[in-house]
Amino acid sequence: MSDLAIKAGEVGVIRVFTLHMPDRDLQRLTEPDKHDPNPQASVAMLVGLDWLTEGGFEIFEPSVLGDLGLSGYLVDGGGVDIAALATDAVRLDAIDDPVLILYSRAFGPNPATLLPSAGVTFIGAYHEARAPVQFETLPAKAANGLTGTAPQTPVARSPHKTLLLALLALPLVALLIGLMVLWILR
Repeated sequence: MSDLAIKAGEVGVIRVFTLHMPDRDLQRLTEPDKHDPNPQASVAMLVGLDWLTEGGFEIFEPSVLGDLGLSGYLVDGGGVDIAALATDAVRLDAIDDPVLILYSRAFGPNPATLLPSAGVTFIGAYHEARAPVQFETLPAKAANGLTGTAPQTPVARSPHKTLLLALLALPLVALLIGLMVLWILR
Protein backbone atom coordinates (compact mmCIF):
# COMPACT_ATOMS: atom_id res chain seq x y z
CA MET A 1 0.00 0.00 0.00
CA SER A 2 1.29 3.45 -0.92
CA ASP A 3 2.23 5.94 1.79
CA LEU A 4 -0.43 8.24 0.35
CA ALA A 5 -3.22 5.67 0.83
CA ILE A 6 -4.88 5.85 4.25
CA LYS A 7 -6.50 2.71 5.59
CA ALA A 8 -9.82 2.88 7.43
CA GLY A 9 -9.20 3.57 11.11
CA GLU A 10 -5.48 4.21 10.62
CA VAL A 11 -3.60 5.17 13.79
CA GLY A 12 -0.06 6.30 14.50
CA VAL A 13 1.19 7.46 11.08
CA ILE A 14 2.68 10.92 10.53
CA ARG A 15 3.04 12.19 6.95
CA VAL A 16 5.36 15.09 6.13
CA PHE A 17 4.96 17.42 3.14
CA THR A 18 6.72 20.60 2.07
CA LEU A 19 4.70 23.57 0.87
CA HIS A 20 5.83 25.79 -2.01
CA MET A 21 3.36 28.68 -2.12
CA PRO A 22 3.28 32.46 -1.89
CA ASP A 23 3.66 33.90 1.61
CA ARG A 24 0.15 35.36 1.52
CA ASP A 25 -1.40 31.94 0.86
CA LEU A 26 0.70 30.38 3.59
CA GLN A 27 -0.37 33.08 6.04
CA ARG A 28 -4.03 32.38 5.22
CA LEU A 29 -3.44 28.78 6.36
CA THR A 30 -1.46 29.54 9.50
CA GLU A 31 -3.15 32.79 10.61
CA PRO A 32 -6.59 32.94 8.96
CA ASP A 33 -8.75 36.01 9.46
CA LYS A 34 -12.53 35.98 9.57
CA HIS A 35 -12.84 36.30 5.77
CA ASP A 36 -10.50 33.38 4.97
CA PRO A 37 -11.87 29.90 4.34
CA ASN A 38 -11.62 27.32 7.10
CA PRO A 39 -8.02 26.00 7.38
CA GLN A 40 -9.24 22.37 7.52
CA ALA A 41 -10.93 22.75 4.14
CA SER A 42 -7.99 24.63 2.61
CA VAL A 43 -5.39 22.09 3.75
CA ALA A 44 -7.66 19.23 2.68
CA MET A 45 -7.80 20.70 -0.83
CA LEU A 46 -3.98 20.88 -0.88
CA VAL A 47 -3.81 17.09 -0.39
CA GLY A 48 -6.78 16.24 -2.62
CA LEU A 49 -9.46 15.64 0.02
CA ASP A 50 -12.78 17.26 0.93
CA TRP A 51 -12.12 17.75 4.65
CA LEU A 52 -9.67 17.10 7.47
CA THR A 53 -10.48 16.79 11.15
CA GLU A 54 -9.57 19.78 13.31
CA GLY A 55 -6.25 19.31 15.09
CA GLY A 56 -5.10 16.68 12.62
CA PHE A 57 -2.38 18.74 10.97
CA GLU A 58 0.30 21.34 11.62
CA ILE A 59 1.91 23.90 9.32
CA PHE A 60 5.09 25.70 10.32
CA GLU A 61 8.51 26.88 9.20
CA PRO A 62 11.22 24.37 10.25
CA SER A 63 13.44 27.29 11.30
CA VAL A 64 11.25 27.80 14.41
CA LEU A 65 12.53 24.43 15.70
CA GLY A 66 16.10 25.71 16.07
CA ASP A 67 18.69 23.05 16.92
CA LEU A 68 15.98 20.42 17.46
CA GLY A 69 15.35 20.20 13.72
CA LEU A 70 12.44 18.53 11.98
CA SER A 71 13.74 15.03 12.73
CA GLY A 72 14.03 15.88 16.45
CA TYR A 73 10.52 17.31 16.40
CA LEU A 74 9.14 14.10 14.90
CA VAL A 75 10.95 12.03 17.55
CA ASP A 76 10.23 14.22 20.59
CA GLY A 77 6.90 15.75 19.53
CA GLY A 78 5.46 13.01 17.34
CA GLY A 79 6.73 9.90 19.07
CA VAL A 80 8.47 8.51 15.99
CA ASP A 81 11.17 5.94 16.72
CA ILE A 82 14.62 7.47 16.20
CA ALA A 83 15.76 4.33 14.34
CA ALA A 84 12.93 4.80 11.81
CA LEU A 85 14.29 8.28 11.00
CA ALA A 86 17.94 7.24 10.71
CA THR A 87 17.97 7.27 6.90
CA ASP A 88 15.88 10.47 6.54
CA ALA A 89 17.14 12.62 9.45
CA VAL A 90 19.68 14.62 7.44
CA ARG A 91 17.19 15.22 4.61
CA LEU A 92 14.44 16.27 7.06
CA ASP A 93 16.73 18.66 8.92
CA ALA A 94 17.82 20.27 5.62
CA ILE A 95 14.26 21.33 4.70
CA ASP A 96 13.87 25.12 4.58
CA ASP A 97 10.38 25.35 3.09
CA PRO A 98 7.26 25.40 5.28
CA VAL A 99 6.11 21.91 6.23
CA LEU A 100 2.70 20.34 6.53
CA ILE A 101 2.49 17.50 9.03
CA LEU A 102 -0.59 15.30 8.71
CA TYR A 103 -1.47 12.97 11.58
CA SER A 104 -3.66 9.89 11.18
CA ARG A 105 -6.38 11.53 13.27
CA ALA A 106 -6.86 14.09 10.46
CA PHE A 107 -8.69 11.48 8.38
CA GLY A 108 -11.07 10.16 11.04
CA PRO A 109 -12.21 6.55 10.62
CA ASN A 110 -12.49 6.75 6.83
CA PRO A 111 -10.07 5.46 4.18
CA ALA A 112 -8.64 8.04 1.78
CA THR A 113 -6.05 8.53 -0.95
CA LEU A 114 -3.96 11.68 -0.87
CA LEU A 115 -3.40 13.50 -4.17
CA PRO A 116 -1.09 16.42 -3.35
CA SER A 117 -1.68 19.49 -5.49
CA ALA A 118 1.00 21.51 -7.24
CA GLY A 119 3.31 23.07 -4.70
CA VAL A 120 2.83 20.26 -2.16
CA THR A 121 5.66 17.71 -2.06
CA PHE A 122 5.41 14.44 -0.14
CA ILE A 123 8.54 13.83 1.96
CA GLY A 124 7.70 10.66 3.85
CA ALA A 125 5.46 8.71 6.21
CA TYR A 126 6.69 7.80 9.68
CA HIS A 127 5.14 5.51 12.26
CA GLU A 128 4.83 6.40 15.91
CA ALA A 129 6.78 4.08 18.19
CA ARG A 130 4.58 1.90 20.36
CA ALA A 131 5.65 0.05 23.44
CA PRO A 132 4.98 -3.68 23.18
CA VAL A 133 1.99 -4.83 25.17
CA GLN A 134 2.71 -7.54 27.70
CA PHE A 135 0.20 -9.30 29.87
CA GLU A 136 1.55 -10.67 33.13
CA THR A 137 -0.30 -12.56 35.83
CA LEU A 138 -1.29 -10.48 38.81
CA PRO A 139 0.57 -11.36 42.02
CA ALA A 140 -2.37 -11.27 44.44
CA LYS A 141 -4.37 -14.42 45.15
CA ALA A 142 -7.53 -12.34 44.88
CA ALA A 143 -6.75 -11.84 41.19
CA ASN A 144 -7.18 -15.55 40.49
CA GLY A 145 -10.52 -17.13 39.83
CA LEU A 146 -13.60 -16.16 37.90
CA THR A 147 -14.25 -12.74 36.50
CA GLY A 148 -17.59 -11.04 36.79
CA THR A 149 -20.18 -11.45 39.52
CA ALA A 150 -21.11 -14.72 41.14
CA PRO A 151 -24.66 -15.89 40.50
CA GLN A 152 -26.97 -14.73 43.28
CA THR A 153 -29.27 -17.27 44.89
CA PRO A 154 -32.44 -15.73 46.28
CA VAL A 155 -32.83 -15.93 50.06
CA ALA A 156 -35.88 -17.97 50.98
CA ARG A 157 -38.12 -16.16 53.47
CA SER A 158 -40.63 -17.80 55.67
CA PRO A 159 -44.12 -16.33 55.21
CA HIS A 160 -44.82 -17.05 58.88
CA LYS A 161 -41.99 -14.79 60.05
CA THR A 162 -43.18 -11.99 57.76
CA LEU A 163 -46.71 -12.20 59.20
CA LEU A 164 -45.36 -12.23 62.77
CA LEU A 165 -43.26 -9.10 62.14
CA ALA A 166 -46.24 -7.31 60.60
CA LEU A 167 -48.47 -8.16 63.56
CA LEU A 168 -45.86 -6.86 66.02
CA ALA A 169 -45.17 -3.69 64.05
CA LEU A 170 -48.84 -2.73 63.59
CA PRO A 171 -49.53 -1.96 67.30
CA LEU A 172 -46.26 -0.02 67.55
CA VAL A 173 -47.22 2.17 64.57
CA ALA A 174 -50.69 2.73 66.07
CA LEU A 175 -49.13 3.74 69.40
CA LEU A 176 -46.79 6.23 67.68
CA ILE A 177 -49.63 7.79 65.73
CA GLY A 178 -51.71 8.11 68.92
CA LEU A 179 -48.84 9.82 70.73
CA MET A 180 -48.38 12.27 67.87
CA VAL A 181 -52.11 13.14 67.85
CA LEU A 182 -52.07 13.73 71.63
CA TRP A 183 -49.02 15.94 71.37
CA ILE A 184 -50.62 18.02 68.60
CA LEU A 185 -53.92 18.44 70.44
CA ARG A 186 -52.32 19.55 73.71
